[in-house]
Amino acid sequence: MAELVKVVVDAMGGDLAPVEPVKAAVEAVKERKDILVILTGQEEVIHSELKKYQDYPTDRIQVVNATEVIETAEPPVFAIRKKKDGFDVLLQKRSANKDSFPGYYDISSAGHIHAGDSSIDSAIRELEEELGITATKEELHFIGIHKGIEDTEFYGKPFRNHEFSKMYVYMEDIDTDKLTLQKEEVESVMWIDYEEGTKLIKEQKIKNCIFMDEWIKLKDMFTVI
Repeated sequence: MAELVKVVVDAMGGDLAPVEPVKAAVEAVKERKDILVILTGQEEVIHSELKKYQDYPTDRIQVVNATEVIETAEPPVFAIRKKKDGFDVLLQKRSANKDSFPGYYDISSAGHIHAGDSSIDSAIRELEEELGITATKEELHFIGIHKGIEDTEFYGKPFRNHEFSKMYVYMEDIDTDKLTLQKEEVESVMWIDYEEGTKLIKEQKIKNCIFMDEWIKLKDMFTVI
């Protein structure tokens, strides 16, 4: 029997990972008998996705655990301002023309990482593009890692968002009247008290697309910033 051709696939790469890479791997080994697909990434996540499929040659798909995941999602930046009894968070209202979450309130800034960029480089770029804020690396404070999955539908089409990203906080002075908003992305901005925002998000009284674990991490890390 001829030696199998080994194909290594990053199962955590791309906006639709691991769903699409795993699906493609299963289809490949079903269609061709001469390949062995090696899926790399978070082992538990990949095996969970593979359980959706029954009728494929399991001996020709291997999973190799990779503890580090390359960031392909959005490095979120929270702009905050301290006050005596806590802090405010700057929220952006997404453009009504966005393909996903149109008109929803979101975190201050976020955007996809370009090839060759680091997460902090992308965070700086998106702050300037979306809000007109020129920040330096020293002004962005890393506060943790966010992982999130969103399954929903917009305009009759399914939407799946798989995020793995580093979170940053920006605490320099901001005059919202002087911000230059990227109209294709941002309709408006507003400051909101953190505790008030927490209540509105939990009670679903504000249309938003904020991951609650990000919001909570912001409060958890506030005391050490």
